[in-house]
Amino acid sequence: MDIDKAIKKLTEDIRKVSCSPRLDSEILIMKALNVSRSYLYTHKDKSINLNQKKLLDALLKRRMQNEPIAYITGKKEFWSREFYVSRDTLIPRPESEMLVEEVLKSTLKNEKKKILELGTGSGAIAISIALERRNTTVIASDISMA
Repeated sequence: MDIDKAIKKLTEDIRKVSCSPRLDSEILIMKALNVSRSYLYTHKDKSINLNQKKLLDALLKRRMQNEPIAYITGKKEFWSREFYVSRDTLIPRPESEMLVEEVLKSTLKNEKKKILELGTGSGAIAISIALERRNTTVIASDISMA
């Protein structure tokens, strides 16, 4: 099976569990083949080998069980940065970016502040704030060792 056919087949399958089946399909294929999205479009006729097909089938099975794409890939984009996520963390949500925006609005760039985030999970919020406000001390804490 080539990449183009795989995208079409996965899109049809994933349609049952996702509101973005084409995107999910592309992400799963990128993960299975370890390639970029542009590669999918520039190498549509490239065949998927047996090992890649087995991995793709395993990834598809997870998605068909409603596992979020972020947990399957192990990463999630937040505040233009990529964060590691697992079942031990909540997936950073777009609404959480609003919290970062509000903190940035309420602090001056060179202002010295102290911020505490309890239950930080992936650390996306705390890290994003700390990187945007270098003079701010950000402490992130979570009870889970995982």
